[in-house]
Order: sequence, then structure tokens, then C-alpha cells
Amino acid sequence: MSGRRGGVQRLLQDELGREIPYVHRFNHQLHLVVVHAMSGERAIEDLFNICNVLYTFTRKPIVAAHYQGNTLKRLLEQRWTGHLATVHIILKSFQDIVELLRHVENSASFPADLRMEAAGLLSRILKPSFKFHTQIICKILSLLEPANRMMQSEEMDLQTAVQLVNTAKECVEALRTEKVFTEMWSECAQEREDDIHPGRFYFEVQVKDKTRWWLGVTRESVSRKDKITSHTPENGFWILYFIKDKLAFSDNPDVRLPVRAELQKVGVFVDYDAGLVSFYDVEARAHIYSATGCTFSEPLYPILSPCSHDGVRNSTPLIISPVNQTD
Repeated sequence: MSGRRGGVQRLLQDELGREIPYVHRFNHQLHLVVVHAMSGERAIEDLFNICNVLYTFTRKPIVAAHYQGNTLKRLLEQRWTGHLATVHIILKSFQDIVELLRHVENSASFPADLRMEAAGLLSRILKPSFKFHTQIICKILSLLEPANRMMQSEEMDLQTAVQLVNTAKECVEALRTEKVFTEMWSECAQEREDDIHPGRFYFEVQVKDKTRWWLGVTRESVSRKDKITSHTPENGFWILYFIKDKLAFSDNPDVRLPVRAELQKVGVFVDYDAGLVSFYDVEARAHIYSATGCTFSEPLYPILSPCSHDGVRNSTPLIISPVNQTD
């Protein structure tokens, strides 16, 4: 198990290293699966336990002897495990399982202890959460199947799925920690091996094929945990944004700017000593907007947001690239 987990962890880390988060490789689906699965990890373990109990229950001769017909016969012969095939069968044959348990519970021909066991199982699987979590778990196993095949391992089971989802969760949470987020700004600047302190700084951001975005610079003390209602210079942000065919500099009020056709790359120039932040259309070699008379009292860092994917219309990433002073 540790070898398999290590292999998937390496896969996830490789993906993250290429700045392609694992959750995005399986689209939004795996992200939802991770969220649901980790909020109901106990449900995964409960389902695995129910699989084993059902197997023991349906294999009892006194139960099997009372049933005929291909569907129930196959159901009773099924080896109840945590494998994907079993979870599919639970969903596909759910009503048959319920009828089997109800019959045992209500039939005087079965011993009292067996009837009580059937009643207990029935109460567990009739909970609305049971079928919901079964569907979620089925999705987990299906989505993790490509990684499972890649490692040429045996069929995925629920216990392995719990560990793999835990690994995915760790990687997802690593992207969301304050440390990673705040350092993202400094790492953007560190591409030039300095922050934006006294002096001049210039970088470019590719916005080609984006339907919405914002970018610019922010002061060092801005925290991710603070609830920012307005990304304005007053709050430590010098931001150019584009959304719904609106191009503007974020201020109070916003400075509306003419929408530039085929805007593909935005240049951001900061003259710290002069209190200047300027934005340029790189391809057109044209000036877009300048914020002048700015007062900087601490280091500044590049900041940008690709905004929501809006389905697939805005899924293209923003690409930031520092430019040498001589360029």
C-alpha cells in the first residue's frame, strides 16, 4: 500500500511542479470529489464495513436458500468487497438489496437474530446519506482509475481510495495555505531576484484568450486573511482589471478605460521613487494607464488573478514573465 501511495503522491507532486494542479487535470469533478469525500471520510469506512457485513449476511445458507432468479442469485454470489465493481453493483441492485433485507426482516420463517440483523442493515442503507456517499465513492474510484492503471496495480478498493484521496487533499490544501499564497507574490518578484523596493521594476503578463482577469502590484503587508472589499490604492492595490468587456483601473471610483482589441500581453512598470505604476499594451507598444503620485512606504509585489474558469471560456492561465532592464 505504501508503494502505491508513494507512486500517486509523486504523480500529484509532479503535476503540481508543472503548475497543473491535479484537481484541474480531472476538471472540476475531482475537486468536488475530494471535498465531498473528505467531509464524509467516515462514510467511506462505513460503506466498506457494510460491504463486509452484506457479504457475510447474504452468504448464510438460510438466506440464500430462500431466493431464486438470476439477479438475486448473482447478487448473493457476489463477493462483497470495497472494489469499484462492488460499489457499482450496490447502486445498480440497490432495490434488490432492500427487498431482500425487508423480506428477511418481516418473514417469520427466519430466526429472530437474523431478522434483527436484516433490520439493522436496512436502517443503515436506507439513510439518504448512504446512497449519496455510495455514488460519491463510485465517482472517486472511477476518477482515480487512470492513476491506478498507470501504476499497473490491482483493482482499486475503498481503503486504497481513502489513502489516495487523502494524498490529493494534502496537495490541494498545500496550494491553499497562507504561506503558499503570500509567497506567490514574492516568488513572482524573485524571478528578478528582488522585490519592488526603491528603484524601477517591469514585468509582463500574458492575458491572451482570457475573458476576465486582474493584475498589478500590491504592498507587502497585505494579508490573504483580511476581507478586502475594494482592491484600490487606498487598500494597497494598484490593479488593472478586465471583466465582461470592461477594462478599468481599480480605484474609488474605478477609472474606465477603452477596451483594446486583441489585448494579448500587459506590461506593468513601477517607478518606486517616483510613485508611478503604469500599464502598457505590449504587442501594440501603447500606453494603457498610469497611476501617478502614489506613496509607497514598503516593498511591493506583483499580484494577479486569472479569475474563475467560467466553464471553459476563461480556463487559459495567466503567464507572468519578468523582462530584463535591457530588453
